[in-house]
Amino acid sequence: MALAGILVVGLAAHLLLAPNIADLDSFYHLGHAAHYAETSLFNTVFPWARFSAVGDLGADLWWGFHLLLLPFTAFGEVADGIRVAGVILTTVLLAGVLWIALRHRFVAPWLWPVLFFVAAPNALYRYVMVRPHVLSLLAALLLVSFLVRGRWWQVLLASAALTWFHLSLSWLPLALVAAFAVARLFDRRLMAAAPRRADDDALLPVGVAIGSVLAGVAAGWLLRPHPIAAARLAEIQLFQLLREQATELPLAFSGELRPLPLAALGWSSWYLLLLWGGAVAVALKSAASKRSNLSDVPPPERALLWTSLLVSGGFLLLTVLVAQRALAEWAAFGVVAVALVGTYLVGDQVARRRTVTVLTVATLVISPWVFYWHRLNVRYNAAEPSYLGEVATWLADNSEPGDLVFHAHWDNFGPLFARNRINHYVGGMDPIFQYAHDPGLYWKYAYLSADLAAEWTCNEYPCRQGNAVDTYGSLLEDFDARWVLVEPERNAKLFYYFLSDARYEMGLLTDDEAVFRVLGSRDAADPRVAAGAFTHVCPSGPADSVPNAGLETTASVWPWEHQLIAEATHEVLRALDYRLVVLDLARGRFVTATSHRRTDDPLLADFSENAHPGIVISVAPDPAGDSSAVSIAALAVCDLSLPTGTRAEDAFEFVLAEEFAQALLREVRAVSSPR
Repeated sequence: MALAGILVVGLAAHLLLAPNIADLDSFYHLGHAAHYAETSLFNTVFPWARFSAVGDLGADLWWGFHLLLLPFTAFGEVADGIRVAGVILTTVLLAGVLWIALRHRFVAPWLWPVLFFVAAPNALYRYVMVRPHVLSLLAALLLVSFLVRGRWWQVLLASAALTWFHLSLSWLPLALVAAFAVARLFDRRLMAAAPRRADDDALLPVGVAIGSVLAGVAAGWLLRPHPIAAARLAEIQLFQLLREQATELPLAFSGELRPLPLAALGWSSWYLLLLWGGAVAVALKSAASKRSNLSDVPPPERALLWTSLLVSGGFLLLTVLVAQRALAEWAAFGVVAVALVGTYLVGDQVARRRTVTVLTVATLVISPWVFYWHRLNVRYNAAEPSYLGEVATWLADNSEPGDLVFHAHWDNFGPLFARNRINHYVGGMDPIFQYAHDPGLYWKYAYLSADLAAEWTCNEYPCRQGNAVDTYGSLLEDFDARWVLVEPERNAKLFYYFLSDARYEMGLLTDDEAVFRVLGSRDAADPRVAAGAFTHVCPSGPADSVPNAGLETTASVWPWEHQLIAEATHEVLRALDYRLVVLDLARGRFVTATSHRRTDDPLLADFSENAHPGIVISVAPDPAGDSSAVSIAALAVCDLSLPTGTRAEDAFEFVLAEEFAQALLREVRAVSSPR
């Protein structure tokens, strides 16, 4: 019955979340599990994060967690797998808390999993994510339970599981056993005069506990592919992150890695703060009083109380001083401490029943507020299940394997990677991995990501004079980017830069995203790029890149000076109603916009009923001594191949190229005579 009630509470949180996804990292985790399902469980090579230490080292911090997600990769849609996995992980977490409550004989054991779930709304939101901290939190609670009432092998397994799921938290079992040792020392001195009890032997000796934890952490670390490389990633995510945060550089980190302001803690967690503060006060009063009933508390539960108070207090400090994601651990161990005080230190059985009644009523009363706050978290933090889905599919269908997609935000990585492992990306997970790969490239990325710049970027902060570089050159040379993904609402400046620069070609425009192709040397010879012709939709696809139907229509050298031909070209294009998108009289470069001009030439008579392919004219007269080498190219935009095999676009190319060449020749002769 208790488990059914807990399941209802967990499902309610997930129903308020549905159909959204609580955290974008969930996409990455399921995508990584899918990679193992497609290849091998030991294939941790990770080329998709090309400019990240994760890609450099080819190891997996969360290998154990990803193996557990393998069954959920069988769902046809990634979001479905995430939702099912989320419900199961939350249920396992709540069931684990209930088991601990039963194991330590908490009064009204059904109450504490519910209180654990709803006491702090921001912690509740973390409990519904598909991320390894859900299981590592449960493993931490089990570890402390086994330390005070368990066997060495249980402590070893809990420590190994926590480290196996989440290597970056390998320090946590060590911190927990240290808190247990301090709690034992405190309790031994506090209860020195108390008679020995039979259940004193349930407590593990401190030396055995430390040895078991060390062995478990080592096992959880080593039981994975490339453990040395994985340890290096853990060092980056933990210690290098703290070092860089201490420099106060404006590095782009996830909000959960920043301290939680005291005011925000009070607004969001006032209920648990009151309960935890009351538990701390009652426990300290009992410790100071000579007439307390501490001697009646079983030694394992006394050790669990002091350990939970120490651990929860430590995580509360971490929450407000270092990283707000420590809130979940404070809430978890804080509720355990409240449960122990309510069970063992609140007077007689009548007082305990009264306490349970008050807590039950209070929890029911605040539950609507808790779930309202949870709904706010969903509104402002959750992602739609289709987020970047259309972009990922389009890129997979329209790009080459291994093409790098420059995404303007690091959190784009997960949704792209989960659905498209054909392309490569800049990086994902935590931005500190990009910084560890190359600080200079990180800053070049960061300026664009923050929309601080568009036409230029810089390899350092602050950017010193002379260090700014052209964005296009950086994308092409530093990042080897073939595609760019930008969300206009997040990066308006960057979006308009890509839209207005002819070196980028629009590939896809949705309601929320835009994908541009970065045009490199292999695209530069195609004048249709500068004309923006490829933004047009061609029903049968684009035409080939061979101009003038493959036929030469002009002499290679004309006996007139370059400047005269350039001026004549400008005049003829205007006379024939071509609109110019590139006009460079000094160098003699001309490119027209896409034109749908038709002539009376007999070659086009057979195609009078057909659609026009769209034609771009490019003219480039280059100096050749006293003469000029003239290049005239007419390029069709769309393929108009007919069922008979006739290429209608070739006829348009040939006729319009010949028309222009003859008109230009007449104009030049009219204004000058050959030498």
